[in-house]
Amino acid sequence: MFYLAILILLLLCLNMLYTLCDIIPNYTHNFANYKLYLEIILQEARADSPTLQHCFFQLSALGMDPVILQGGFSAFHSLYPFLCTPRMVLLESERRSLTIYPSEILEGALYQGSASQAHDYRIIKNLHITHVVNATAEISDAFPSVLRYLRLRLSDDAQQDLRQALPEASRFIAEALRGAPGAPGGRVLVHCSLGRSRSSVLTLGFLMEHRRWSLLHAFRWLKERRACAAPNAGFLQQLSDYEELLFGHRLTSLDDIREKNYLCLV
Repeated sequence: MFYLAILILLLLCLNMLYTLCDIIPNYTHNFANYKLYLEIILQEARADSPTLQHCFFQLSALGMDPVILQGGFSAFHSLYPFLCTPRMVLLESERRSLTIYPSEILEGALYQGSASQAHDYRIIKNLHITHVVNATAEISDAFPSVLRYLRLRLSDDAQQDLRQALPEASRFIAEALRGAPGAPGGRVLVHCSLGRSRSSVLTLGFLMEHRRWSLLHAFRWLKERRACAAPNAGFLQQLSDYEELLFGHRLTSLDDIREKNYLCLV
């Protein structure tokens, strides 16, 4: 799908707003349905800036879905310099060559992604990954000499038993994030083949056990950060059972999750 991202710079020092009248018409007249193709990112150092808020609400009124880059571009660049470039990326061939990074589930701590990302050492290095949970049976550990691995050998099958894997993965992730006494905490990448089902169930199990979140709360959190996350129906049922084990009773109706289209129909 064609994708175009525009970074709208709010030049507040000049008290000018180059968005609604100048930028949007110049792009939307080229597209039959611009909502499918256009992402608007508003950035300014202060998220409560009146000009920024005005722009946000006017864009929303047009039926668009703007997002605010907290702290502005400089703050984003300081955290993720490897995701920034000084040049405009406009050609489809250039966009296809961009490196796609794992989803950040907990800031500076927990990431979820695919096998290809887990095998890309540049990604591992840039994210400062120290530990990896490999949920697959079919994909080897990429860098066992420099990273600590937990290999669970799960199949993406609704009948796969997760009773041992859920607490084992949660314990491994928690210990990695906590770090050794006197040492900084590590960073964990949880992956399966595509980063959709097996990795999601392990991430959710950790959030439920160590954040003490309900299944529904954990699902909402994960989906906001990784839209493609979707454990299969059997995994979802086992997560519900795990919720009952952790809290003594079920806090989440599976119908609430199904109604939100969170379920992978596998």
